[in-house]
Amino acid sequence: MALDSGTKTPPGMTPALVNTLQAAGYVLRKPISTTRLSELANAAGSLPEGVSRYLATSDGLDHPLLDSIWGSKEMLKPYPSNSLLPLKGDGCGNFDAVLIEPGPGFGAVVFWDHETTKAEYLIASSVPVYLELLVSTPLSERWSSDGQSHDDFLRAHDAAAASLLDDPMFRRLVGDEGRDFTLEMAPAPAPGKPLPKGAREGINPFTRERVVIMPTPKYRTPPRQ
Repeated sequence: MALDSGTKTPPGMTPALVNTLQAAGYVLRKPISTTRLSELANAAGSLPEGVSRYLATSDGLDHPLLDSIWGSKEMLKPYPSNSLLPLKGDGCGNFDAVLIEPGPGFGAVVFWDHETTKAEYLIASSVPVYLELLVSTPLSERWSSDGQSHDDFLRAHDAAAASLLDDPMFRRLVGDEGRDFTLEMAPAPAPGKPLPKGAREGINPFTRERVVIMPTPKYRTPPRQ
């Protein structure tokens, strides 16, 4: 789903999901502005519908006890370099991230491991489903003592994810045999310093904070050596 400055903000998440998140203790932020959504879409190349629906409801989610789910402010700061849009960090350098690689799995949420540089496994078929499953069954509880795998859990709870798990093209992206991805945690150039070619500088309309939008190629697959 590619957006431009003239595109209206898409519909948000369902009221039922919003109520479930709030009941679980998540605090909603203000919805994303159309301008901000366009900035993120332009930086990423395109945005999956699930990401847009999430941000149109709440530009990030906070919790008094659990890790926040990132909004556009945090998504832009890490400057993803390789077809992944970070959604939540674990404090150890790993991320739940949205796959924005064109093709099977576009919009799916995967777990990216900084040590292997691979999208190790599929978490959910979309951001709204990711949030639903996050509230109903924490990730740490999706491996049972009788040996049920996380993939088995997904097949039982996320029909679209089940289809992806059976897609050979998707399996070439995600899992032990998948290809390498990178997520760079590079800081923005300091004010007054030259920006990388194609980068733009602006102001977050909500926080009045300086934002540097890195060029689109930073989100795409680097050439093979």
